[in-house]
Amino acid sequence: MPDGPDRAFLPVQFRPHPLAECQACLLVVLLDLAGEPAVVWPAGPPPPDPAIPRTLRDELSEARSCLRAGAHSGAVVAVRRILEGVCRDHGVHRPTLYTSLGVMADDGRIEGRFLQWAEDLRILGNRGAHLNSAPAERDARDAVALAEALLDYLYVFARTYEEFKARRGEAPRRRPDPPAVRLLRERNVPFTERPAPLPRGRRVARRDLPALLGLPFLTAEPERLTKAVLVDAGPHVAITLLPVTGRIDLAAVARTMGRPYARIAEPAEVQRLGTDAVTPLALPLRVPVLYDPSLTAHRTVLVSSGRDGMELELAPEDLIRVTEAVPISGEPC
Repeated sequence: MPDGPDRAFLPVQFRPHPLAECQACLLVVLLDLAGEPAVVWPAGPPPPDPAIPRTLRDELSEARSCLRAGAHSGAVVAVRRILEGVCRDHGVHRPTLYTSLGVMADDGRIEGRFLQWAEDLRILGNRGAHLNSAPAERDARDAVALAEALLDYLYVFARTYEEFKARRGEAPRRRPDPPAVRLLRERNVPFTERPAPLPRGRRVARRDLPALLGLPFLTAEPERLTKAVLVDAGPHVAITLLPVTGRIDLAAVARTMGRPYARIAEPAEVQRLGTDAVTPLALPLRVPVLYDPSLTAHRTVLVSSGRDGMELELAPEDLIRVTEAVPISGEPC
């Protein structure tokens, strides 16, 4: 119909959209109050994918808020907390973020370019936490964008790719074996992997593992599950292997090592071994192993693989032979 005074217009339903000022960044926004309040202008980034854990989504939202408010240091510090949260969510607990990212790389969870991104974000976050070293706006924006890409890669795209392979009948990619497993295979030692489904992002004491492992024989013989304890005897250290139900005899350990005393190592000293959990197998450092003679009374025992959530079952004689362990006898060895 041509324009003119007689032109007919279809009835239109109008809905009010109030203007508001954000109390965090002082930005004027247009709101839609039909249902859950939502910002319709200016257009912002999409919300984080629900596949990303809630704590990490909250940290990402905080980083975005800091960015909008011009708090660039706060944005990069929040990005650094995202990296720490990612490591914890994958069960990697290290005294520094640098070593945690290294473990993530060794396990194949962060690869290539994404590892370099994570390391650059860690350094930028460290600088942002110090006085008189505020990052530039462009660096802060790039940091938040890279953090978003890293979260999508770990929690969204990786899952989508595994689902794609499953539909094509391909087996999901297997994590690299820990050094302890590779050592036993190289030595042709018979063993059985015993996975323990740990709560995601949380450490579990070894005394609580029998319930998670679900092995009937551990109910009757919990002492077949071992614990490895790092001890310091003056200038020398050693790993003592004993039943998880037992108590370490430090005086006997000291006499076996020919030292006047021995003490249990501090957690920071244990972290230098470079493994998730203390294991006597395939350590990066040459550490002597002492064992409780009572372990030889069992057909098999369980020892940590060095990776949280994986135990190894093998004959105690094979374990002693591979680690070249000596018994805790109270006599110098």
